[in-house]
Amino acid sequence: MALTKVRSGGFAANTVALVPITKITASTATTDIDWTGASSTYDNYLVFYDIDPSADTDIRMRFFDSSDSIVSTSSYGYGTIQETAASNATSNSTTSLSLRVDFGGNGADEEMSGFFWFLNPKVSTKKTSVALMYNGENTGGSHIGGVHLGSFTSETEQNGFRIYVATGNLNGSTVEIYGVTKTS
Repeated sequence: MALTKVRSGGFAANTVALVPITKITASTATTDIDWTGASSTYDNYLVFYDIDPSADTDIRMRFFDSSDSIVSTSSYGYGTIQETAASNATSNSTTSLSLRVDFGGNGADEEMSGFFWFLNPKVSTKKTSVALMYNGENTGGSHIGGVHLGSFTSETEQNGFRIYVATGNLNGSTVEIYGVTKTS
């Protein structure tokens, strides 16, 4: 980074930076990881995660609306591309985003690790979106990976997200959230 971008007390006003927001760790008896706290301070968030389901199950996501209520209506659209082509999926009207379809969990080292961008949650003129990449192992011990793109189907503000498994629990899963500062 150029020294002109750093000043006493932090970054120069027009510098984009990642700001640590929180780290959430789920116990083994938890079915979901919730985060509310999206702020108009940030347009976007970068989220690193390690999800370890206790069962061979789908991993899904829903958004919290501006009143901190989970939206479980058919308000989501997504496309998932996975190494196992038979597991590719799309939907234009569904009750959640599918982050990974089956093929992991219920065994040693079958977690899903990666990152996603949580885009425009507090921008009322844009759709809140998720752009995600992941790696992991399937129940046979082979590598799995994929890309997921999904969004809310209308332009409304969201206040956070819930990551959850269709069946079973999360085993010590973690999520780290960073805000991306706005440029001036």
